[in-house]
Amino acid sequence: MFFCTISYRAISRRPLALLLVGLAVCVAFVIYVVPMFYGTGRWEHYRSGGSFIGGSPSMSPDGSTIVYASPRSGHGDIYRVNRDGSNTLRLTANPDCEADPRYSPDGSKIVFVREEDNVGHVWIMNADGSGQQQLTNDPGDDNTPSFSTDGTQIVFMRYVRRSRFEDHSGRNAEIYTINSDGMGETRLTNNQDSDGPASFSPAGDHLVFGKTVSDMYGNVQDEIWLMDKDGRNATRLGLGSWPSFSPDREHIMFLDDRTADFQYDIYCMDSMGGNVSQITSTGGYKSDPSYCMGGDCVIFLDEPQARGVGMVTIVRLNDRTVEKVANTE
Repeated sequence: MFFCTISYRAISRRPLALLLVGLAVCVAFVIYVVPMFYGTGRWEHYRSGGSFIGGSPSMSPDGSTIVYASPRSGHGDIYRVNRDGSNTLRLTANPDCEADPRYSPDGSKIVFVREEDNVGHVWIMNADGSGQQQLTNDPGDDNTPSFSTDGTQIVFMRYVRRSRFEDHSGRNAEIYTINSDGMGETRLTNNQDSDGPASFSPAGDHLVFGKTVSDMYGNVQDEIWLMDKDGRNATRLGLGSWPSFSPDREHIMFLDDRTADFQYDIYCMDSMGGNVSQITSTGGYKSDPSYCMGGDCVIFLDEPQARGVGMVTIVRLNDRTVEKVANTE
């Protein structure tokens, strides 16, 4: 690039000084200018003081183990731990950043995101970490994959840059599905709002998803929507983010900051958007909630500093009993 070009005549007059200046300019270009064009990935976001995106604890169908992502390795990896907090095992050992793990309905597979060159792609592996296989390979940044209840499909959100100057925070997100064998990728949403994450209904005929809506004045709010599995007939249900159906489809769990204190809690509403009730009220920032397979509890990440790391936590829905399982830091 022309930033790194130094003429021979100039070098011959003041070789050392100009070489040092040229080197400094090249380094500054790589550090400050390149990210403007190509965006920053989740690991660079965390390393520069942002939150670690995609801790996403997920419980196995039999309730015996939990998978989650953590930055403790120095680049982001996926770990498995017993429900009682014992026997932590690292499942990925790749130099790239891995995050967003989710168990398959039968517990045999884990879907996750692997980031390469600051772009996330959907991968799948066996529950013991073996047999890792890439499913998507698009220039867009893929996030938050999860299985359909029969395990044949995966829904995920993809960030699409509206210009080459936007990083992760400035891109539009759309919802896609793909077969669990990597075939049949389909885009379901296409609008100016940011859509996702999304999850399948128990019957697999609908998707509930989050939508970040902004008006002409720059006001932003998070909403919960429902649509058919082919993307049609989208209907707004209410306010909130990160929604998912209960296994019996009677309820939808979601995140919201209804006290306006920037400490998100977990709420529940019926499948039509009514009868909202609060599940957690323990202070701190809650993230990445999902139902346990039987629907009797919710697992989430309790973040004391809202940086994407904290305690993997379980709350029982019948009596609101809280279990602290593992620290992801």
